[in-house]
Amino acid sequence: YDTAGRILIPAFLRATGQINDTCMIIGVGDSFEIWSVELWSLEAKSHNDPLKNSNRWAAINISARGN
Repeated sequence: YDTAGRILIPAFLRATGQINDTCMIIGVGDSFEIWSVELWSLEAKSHNDPLKNSNRWAAINISARGN
């Protein structure tokens, strides 16, 4: 980070993440991810897809927890 407390993202990571002038900072707990606004929009929409959600829940086998 710089003296103003801003997080500096190296050019190669900005290019890889398709981050231009603005970004989304998405965090949970003690970590966060930095996304391009456009890519985050696509990711967020995918969370509303019932088939993808059922596959996500199946992958973590939530029904087996606590048994």
